[in-house]
Amino acid sequence: MSKSNSRNKKNRVGRSQLETGDHTRGDGDSGTGPAGHQKNDNSHSAVDQSMRTDWTLRTRIIVSVLVVLHLAAVFSAPFAMPQPSSELSVGIDSVTGPYTSALYMRHGYRFFAPDPGPSHLLRYEVIDESGDVVAGRFPDKSNHKPRLMYHRFFMISEHFWGLGTLGEPVENQSQVDDLNRAVTYLRDNGFIDQADWLLGSIPPTSNEELEERQIVKVIKALENDGKFAAAKSARQNFERDRDGLATAKRHRKVWLAGIAKYLKQKHNGAVVRIWIQEHLIPDYDHILDGGGLDDPETYGPRRLVYSDEEVVK
Repeated sequence: MSKSNSRNKKNRVGRSQLETGDHTRGDGDSGTGPAGHQKNDNSHSAVDQSMRTDWTLRTRIIVSVLVVLHLAAVFSAPFAMPQPSSELSVGIDSVTGPYTSALYMRHGYRFFAPDPGPSHLLRYEVIDESGDVVAGRFPDKSNHKPRLMYHRFFMISEHFWGLGTLGEPVENQSQVDDLNRAVTYLRDNGFIDQADWLLGSIPPTSNEELEERQIVKVIKALENDGKFAAAKSARQNFERDRDGLATAKRHRKVWLAGIAKYLKQKHNGAVVRIWIQEHLIPDYDHILDGGGLDDPETYGPRRLVYSDEEVVK
């Protein structure tokens, strides 16, 4: 009897739901009827609304333009560096340079092969108050571990070399005169790019004012000959190199002061001396003759780039 009454009760509830249009399920059922679908539709609509943004069309356009400009700036640095590069890439980099420099994005992503070039070392001596000397270098794979730490010190020495620390003055002025005559010859024969490259590679003289007067003299000679495009290009290169040299000098001073401070703190020193040295890659014949990668002849001469006051006695 009880089972029959239960079935009758369920039937009456079902008919009541059909008559009132209430198709929801009870007892925790998810509801697959129209009301269940409506509930799912409402949840999807809420998700869609939460994913939408209230940005106006103008805001979206501005943000899109800024993103495109940022990506263009990221591309411009490796497009223009390292030199030599096209005038187009250099022109773009002159505009985006301040932005990429501020964000530390001036990376020249180019392969080292087939000639990776020499590496560079910073050697140092730290002298304490008692006169004891601690000598070392970086990078140093025996001390700088893990590999990432070695790479950090490696990049310090390479960046320091890139600032142009080995611009040895030329004592023989005739050498500079010969190079300037070669620049003039190249320009006269239409080799403008080669002349600009050679002009930029002329080593500094012992007097920077003398060097500047020589370059200005070449530029004026080009203008007098009616070669205004070549003169403009030479002047732009000269001004860029002059500004770059001034910036490099400021950077060298800050870098060396920071390195010296670090070494003094690490070794409890009073005086620091720092040299820079080039480590050449042995050629093929050197290896075939039994030579090694670290043979003394693979190291260039050291040049003192930093020294405190006289050594403590």
